[in-house]
Amino acid sequence: MSVWRPKIPEPRIAVSSYVVLNFEDKIGSTAKGAADSTILALTHRYETRKQRSGLGRMFLGKHKVNEHRCVQELPMVGFTTDATTLQTIRQACASAEKVYLVLHGDPRTTDTAYTNAIGKVGVVNLCSSAQLAAFLSGVLPRKDHQKIALVMCYGARCKDYRSANVNHQGAMGINDLKTSFAYRLVYELVQLGFNPLVSAVTGKIQHNAQTGHALIEREELIDINMELAEASRTFTQDAKLHGGGGEFKKTDEGKRQFDGIKDIQAQLQQARTHLPQGDESNKYGKLVFKYKNATLKIVNKYGGQGANAVTAGTVLYSGALVTPGAA
Repeated sequence: MSVWRPKIPEPRIAVSSYVVLNFEDKIGSTAKGAADSTILALTHRYETRKQRSGLGRMFLGKHKVNEHRCVQELPMVGFTTDATTLQTIRQACASAEKVYLVLHGDPRTTDTAYTNAIGKVGVVNLCSSAQLAAFLSGVLPRKDHQKIALVMCYGARCKDYRSANVNHQGAMGINDLKTSFAYRLVYELVQLGFNPLVSAVTGKIQHNAQTGHALIEREELIDINMELAEASRTFTQDAKLHGGGGEFKKTDEGKRQFDGIKDIQAQLQQARTHLPQGDESNKYGKLVFKYKNATLKIVNKYGGQGANAVTAGTVLYSGALVTPGAA
């Protein structure tokens, strides 16, 4: 005698896709760049840490992280123009829960994104915010509030980047906010018919591959780090005219510049003594730009630290989209 048993339907597995558009490393290159830590961290976050177990995993789904390199090396450094590559990127983005844009940034040039140099240390110009938006318009779907994470050092930092001049942890006004690369990108995407939701950070960014957390440079160090970068760049440029750093340091000007660099390094070490938890902080320095119903809202997601800082979720601006400030 057979026993009737109800038929149990096969569980449906919903797969959420997270797409990393790598604008740092070139297509076809085997070189490993700064994007690696981001990709490893996101893979850990979505494919390991945020997974369910047992039946919960079957019904609630799993996440996938896919990386796509978007920059070609030849005939010149720039966005890929290969039709097959672009179609693959377009298909990946069509169902993506979130798209991560990995680029290099510099607060001294808030309308320029950079990519890794070829065959040497350093970076080279890649694009403006308008050029990046134009590329994205060819690969992103036209859906409301496509989530975009701008993984770019200083992407949300304003043109007047010094902490002494603008409190990036406080109640920044639109005249400062509109000068960042992130704001410029949002503005350009809106011009192309998107209603974007973009997140970006005010400091240098890296990711912890073991935890998946984004780590942002602490505000207390930014001015000193930027001063050190400027001094080091000036020394390197001037040294080339004197047969290298060793020879340049023998001159009065070279010695003066080198001593200045050592002074700044000492200031940096002194500042670090007041930061027992390290140079970076988790859940810090992130701004979110959301455009909806012809209104732009800019929110400090985690709030700031120290005196005169805003609290988590503070709306820094809500109103009409305004023309970006001077680059």
